Amino acid sequence: MGRTLAESGYVLSESSNELQLEASLRVQPFLGARIALLVLSSSLATRCARSISAAARERIRCGLRPARLILTCEFGTLAALHPPELGACVSVGVLEKPFDLHELRALALEGLYSSTASVHGG
Repeated sequence: MGRTLAESGYVLSESSNELQLEASLRVQPFLGARIALLVLSSSLATRCARSISAAARERIRCGLRPARLILTCEFGTLAALHPPELGACVSVGVLEKPFDLHELRALALEGLYSSTASVHGG
């Protein structure tokens, strides 16, 4: 997944837990990117909803485009998925494992028009 996003022109920052994600949302690559794409597991997004919303509002306050969001979920859980409320983030899709990397690439390329983009994965 990371390779697909990197090949699409995104700068990657990976997070494996809440603390890493919350820290990465407060730094320049996310807050300063012209286009930011968050690719997060639905469970991590739910646990970090407040921090994600705050960072997304900060981007808008700085005159940047809203962060875009792709949620991921385990196979067989898509029908029961309850996306968290993430305020200023724009949801662009949901991917269910096993991930269709062509679909991920298409979602990532949608709206990507600069090489200063940033992705945060979790």
